[in-house]
Amino acid sequence: LWGLDVYENGNNLEISSTPAKGPAEALEKGDRIMEVENVPVRTILDFQQQLNKSTEKTIRIRLARGDRVWVKRLEKGAITYAV
Repeated sequence: LWGLDVYENGNNLEISSTPAKGPAEALEKGDRIMEVENVPVRTILDFQQQLNKSTEKTIRIRLARGDRVWVKRLEKGAITYAV
């Protein structure tokens, strides 16, 4: 997804690697994906289902890094993933 590798870690969905360039380059290994379009996600399946449900061009993803929580907007057209 946007060149990200994600994995499930307990009740968290975490980023394991990010692209050097592109829409997700500001994200870092260990960032936690908390929500997609204001819907909590805990698994890769949750994440994919919420991405597919959205009809918006830009997807809002709530992330956490340590104590910092923020929303990143990513273009849906940039999404690629294998199921």
